[in-house]
Amino acid sequence: FRMFGKLFEKLFGNPTPLATASSAGEKGRELRPHPDAETILTFSRVLSNGDTEILAEIEASVHDPSGYFQSVGKNCQFFKTEKDVTPLFAAYDALQRRRVLGSIDWRAIPEELREELDPLLKKAGIDDFDWSFAEDESCEELQTQELLELVGQKLAKRGRILLALGMEWDAFDFAVVKPADFAKIDGMKGENFLISRQFS
Repeated sequence: FRMFGKLFEKLFGNPTPLATASSAGEKGRELRPHPDAETILTFSRVLSNGDTEILAEIEASVHDPSGYFQSVGKNCQFFKTEKDVTPLFAAYDALQRRRVLGSIDWRAIPEELREELDPLLKKAGIDDFDWSFAEDESCEELQTQELLELVGQKLAKRGRILLALGMEWDAFDFAVVKPADFAKIDGMKGENFLISRQFS
């Protein structure tokens, strides 16, 4: 579910880089942060519960793209060079690696959703989520979004929201948050992303 490199290029082409060179030239250039950088940092802070390592990676991608690429970005499927880096995909990569953001194909089956969601539930303090509904044969007939909506309803009863991170590609991206935290980022959007409660 993380093999999005080619799909990324197909759907988004070359989105706005995370920093832009000034007319001073390449040497000693000034970097102007991507216009969505602060928004992305804000929702990343909420999703990660203030994880300092995640935030440090994203901050580095904004303020030191060369250093970020050499230390982290070169291993990210989305970036071939530092010029390809965007804060959205730096955040996406960091959040997924720390297992606070999940992603499944739009044609996923219940077992695949469970495999992706269980680590997020554990981080959210839920280690006894009832997956018995997924064993029902009728569940196999559900579309992936319907399955996510069903999970969202069950999480709502546990005082959690299954947040949707809309990325405009053939996958569903999600996180588990408290209602109070969701309220801080509800409706946040930028180039190629939107945060919503699509599954709740």
